[in-house]
Amino acid sequence: MLDPNKLIEMLTNISSMSHSTQQSLSQSFMSGVAGMNLNGGPELEKMMSAMKEINEMASAGMGEMMKESQPGQEAAPENTSQQEGTESQQNSASFSFPKEAMDFFNKMQQK
Repeated sequence: MLDPNKLIEMLTNISSMSHSTQQSLSQSFMSGVAGMNLNGGPELEKMMSAMKEINEMASAGMGEMMKESQPGQEAAPENTSQQEGTESQQNSASFSFPKEAMDFFNKMQQK
């Protein structure tokens, strides 16, 4: 059975360690912050502008993907042959992978 006195002692030690750790980390943080330039308005504006551009690009890309995946729309013709699809996949894969990796995967497919 647990000894209540030892448990209280352990919890007291943990509490004092956490307070001393917090105090030392706070001192380090505050000494670092003291020298910082906290005029962040223009930087925040730049960051928000960049995030807006990224969001617009991602939305446009997702919109294109959605148009291509929707059946019955004119964006992507569905009457392509199986061979053209395979060649398209190989071309896109070879663009993404180094030649040595593509050779390895092609050999694995032939086995």
